[in-house]
Amino acid sequence: MKLCAGIITYYPDLELLKRNVLAYYDYVEKIVIWQNTPIKDRLLHEVDIDEKIVYLGEDNNCGISYSLNQVVAYCNQEGFSHLLTMDQDSVFENFEYYLEQVKSLYDKELDLVQTGPEINKSEIEYGNFQPCRYVITSGSIIDLKKSISLGGFRQEFFVDGIDLDFGYKINQNGGKVFKIGGAILNQNFGNTYKKGNKRIISYSPKRLHDTVMSQIVLWKEYPNYFHKFLFLKIYYLYTPLNILVYQDDKWEKIKSIIEGTIAGIRYK
Repeated sequence: MKLCAGIITYYPDLELLKRNVLAYYDYVEKIVIWQNTPIKDRLLHEVDIDEKIVYLGEDNNCGISYSLNQVVAYCNQEGFSHLLTMDQDSVFENFEYYLEQVKSLYDKELDLVQTGPEINKSEIEYGNFQPCRYVITSGSIIDLKKSISLGGFRQEFFVDGIDLDFGYKINQNGGKVFKIGGAILNQNFGNTYKKGNKRIISYSPKRLHDTVMSQIVLWKEYPNYFHKFLFLKIYYLYTPLNILVYQDDKWEKIKSIIEGTIAGIRYK
């Protein structure tokens, strides 16, 4: 396995980004950082590690899926066989173990396309592999040639829905996705703040709109894989209640869920 790591950044926290990189630095041959931070600010958001790191990017924020596809193309051209895809705010606890397990799984499963760690806590026994409909993009290791043959990551989705679409597409085309038991990635989801003893995850109206839209599109396109009840429970019960009780910009956020629903239904 010839492994490269790819990170998509946008105004990253430099201390967190450095911890991200150092967690797997010794186990990859190269690290590609695709910068979606505007050019004028990029030098202020680069980690102070010179070796192994290549910086790429364009003139604007290209979103996650387009950026990942550019990193995939670069790594394939450079002769890498696999790519570790990372968000800027994720940190592995035990990458060496994760990589060992991934390599052993690739030796056993000829149709394997993507693996992922467990997120924030372990629920699968060490050494076990769990087949999945999808894993989150951050922390996943993908087979580059198989991923390219499937069309890569869906560029109509700017941020949200990318991981689900990719995993569903793999499964639908006879490939396999596995989660590695005991491999832990500490991941931050969205903006969080505290209200009393409760920690609240808060997304912007645009993020809510795009998330709901992408989920409905995936429901229509992958009805056999999409978790319909979970989606309905989260975005039409828990999220609206959370917004109404705890968050600001209540009407804008509720309206964004409604508008995202309509956009998803109308999407062709």
